[in-house]
Amino acid sequence: MEGWIKLHRKIQGHWLFSEKRVFSKYEAWIDILVNVNHSSSKIVIGNSLIICNRGQSLLSLDSWGKRWNWNKSAVRRFLILLEDDGMIKTENVLKTTRLTVCNYDDYQDARNANETDLKQEGNANETDLKQEGNANETRSTPNKNEKNLKNEKNEEECKEESIQFVSAENEFSSTQTKNSIESRLEIFRLKIEPFKENYSSDTLNDFWRYWTEKNSDGKKMRFEMEKVFDVSRRLITWSKNENKNFNGKAKSNFSSQSRQERIDEVREFRIANQQAIAERLSKYTTGDPK
Repeated sequence: MEGWIKLHRKIQGHWLFSEKRVFSKYEAWIDILVNVNHSSSKIVIGNSLIICNRGQSLLSLDSWGKRWNWNKSAVRRFLILLEDDGMIKTENVLKTTRLTVCNYDDYQDARNANETDLKQEGNANETDLKQEGNANETRSTPNKNEKNLKNEKNEEECKEESIQFVSAENEFSSTQTKNSIESRLEIFRLKIEPFKENYSSDTLNDFWRYWTEKNSDGKKMRFEMEKVFDVSRRLITWSKNENKNFNGKAKSNFSSQSRQERIDEVREFRIANQQAIAERLSKYTTGDPK
């Protein structure tokens, strides 16, 4: 099915739209499209004046959450999902988040161009059919080229600035270091979260502490400095190393042992120690000390 329909922002005032409910992901995406700016504007946040461009929004995560009846974590995960698919890009600005819809002109310019074409076509029909054909051809060609250039530029910007988690080769290679450490830590945490059912909390905590260690200038974390970083594969290797350390000679490496493993090891040591003491006492009671 091809083609599209004209959806006015006034739809938000309709009784169907204003029904109290928890938004689906589809509804949330439509809500983003109808709420981002259709033209640039200036917004005051605290004592700062921020420019919000066409196709952008400066609503906070809490504000989106109130609109959709979602909690803040659900909003953050949804925006990361859209960003992974190249649909949006986000940037921390003061106490809010700048959200930019990629290729926004795809959702807007086609409508404006069609409306303009219809008006000009009507005027041309009243005057001269031949002039109408020439005017339409002259008008549509530059508009199409200009739109293609805009879309290509927006697409390249989104590819360069969005966080890539597509494959092992570029999963963290373009993490936005201009974002705060806290936001990048949160993204890394969300990538580890799905593995809670497969690995113990101690394993994941050790993995987290190791790979989030900052470099000397404190601007990058260890996982951001790797050329290749796939969370799933890294966790598999990490777990194998843990097992080797526990079953081999490196049992003293507490950082790679789980809490239960360390407890068991201490218990075995205490039992062995108690047995040795009992043996010595028995020798003294039998009158055969050595």
